[in-house]
Amino acid sequence: MRVISAQNESTATELAEFSEFLLQVGEGRHDINPALEPDGIKIPKNMLIENPMEELSDEEEDKDIRRGANSRGLTRMVDEMYAYINNPEITND
Repeated sequence: MRVISAQNESTATELAEFSEFLLQVGEGRHDINPALEPDGIKIPKNMLIENPMEELSDEEEDKDIRRGANSRGLTRMVDEMYAYINNPEITND
């Protein structure tokens, strides 16, 4: 996994913290959650994608999606993770 370079000072701190988190996970220094499984790590709340319970309990939410299409939950997750993918100001190198 690669961490993008900071485009400005306001994102530099956030990216440095994320880089440190990745190093801790990779080196086995990050807290685990033994209630889940031996290697289950604790994900900081600020890294979680919100998905309210009422949305999860709606059994009809994806019934109108054609076969082979992505569910709305998956689409929300991808949109959140790659929000800037089409931003021409972000370099691709």
